[in-house]
Amino acid sequence: MNNIKVISYPISSSFKIPLSNLLTILSNIGEHNVSVCIATNETEKIFFNLKIPIFNVPYAIKGSFLLRVINYIKIEILIARHIYREKDRTEKIIFFMEGNAILPSIVARFFRIPIMRLLPSGIIACNIKRNPHQNLDYVIYILQIVGYLAANVIGIYGEDLIDEWRLHHLNGNKIRIISEHLVDFDLFNIMKPYAERKRTIAYIGRLSPEKGITSFVESIPKILDENSSIKVFIIGSGCLQKEIQKDLERMGAGSRIELIPWVDHQELPKILNELKLLIIPSCTEGIPNIMLEAMACGTPVLSNSVGAIPDIITDGVNGFLMENNDPEIITNSVLRCLQNEDMEKISISAATTVRNSYELDIASVKWIKILESL
Repeated sequence: MNNIKVISYPISSSFKIPLSNLLTILSNIGEHNVSVCIATNETEKIFFNLKIPIFNVPYAIKGSFLLRVINYIKIEILIARHIYREKDRTEKIIFFMEGNAILPSIVARFFRIPIMRLLPSGIIACNIKRNPHQNLDYVIYILQIVGYLAANVIGIYGEDLIDEWRLHHLNGNKIRIISEHLVDFDLFNIMKPYAERKRTIAYIGRLSPEKGITSFVESIPKILDENSSIKVFIIGSGCLQKEIQKDLERMGAGSRIELIPWVDHQELPKILNELKLLIIPSCTEGIPNIMLEAMACGTPVLSNSVGAIPDIITDGVNGFLMENNDPEIITNSVLRCLQNEDMEKISISAATTVRNSYELDIASVKWIKILESL
């Protein structure tokens, strides 16, 4: 019986489902005792249905830059102290986070506790590619690499991410292809046949720069001009929400475009079952949950070819890929998809792809092999 500790901090609202998925998978593996150490103020909402011991570090994200730095150092110290106190009851540690975790990693390695880093994203590395003169991003990136070097195993979602997330400096023998993704097939499934759906397309996700949402918004006027029957939904909130709202109002498309700030996760399957196409124009991704959920509902996905997405979607077979997220590329790609005569076949293939890889027992088998190598 192995005692595994999962450490993750700080947790944003978008990270609740991935972390909950990982803990669900580990809890499904019978020979492991799982505990978790996190930094968040929303513990009850995340782990209400999971019987897992939790050590929670209160985390204040607001305040000046200096105050946030001080708070982050405080978290590292508190979590390092927790690892020290639990060292005799901890056999393996999984850091599920993009951040540094330098001090906790040093403490774990000092006491010879094997470490796995499961990387959910590479936003900082991708920011460096887009804005090479941002010195702060370079500092954060270097600190991340130091944290990664302390790990025995590094888990990423796909081989292409080694270069995309600038991980080529690491020992290739450390890297494993694995993810925590799960799909609730009781909730996300095909309820409405593809042929019965109206010409509705959507973006569902955070309204922030790295998601490429502004490129999609720029593509909308031409899409609507080319096909008078298309309706567009943009579902999500974020720092670009007001800007996007103004852009949509200037278009004057009326009822053909709708911005919805928030949708309950339980309502997503109904929405996905009304769509002909889901668009993911992101600049950087790992494996988007919304992509898997859409595919499970038989909704073909059109995505920028980033992250581990090309490992899942084969263009024209179970979805569609774009060479980049330029607005003109998005426009042409959307129109190409909607004119495809094999969309019903692609819809079924998408659902089959997800069901064959992201069911709990299938994911658990993959994780058993990873843990055995740690």
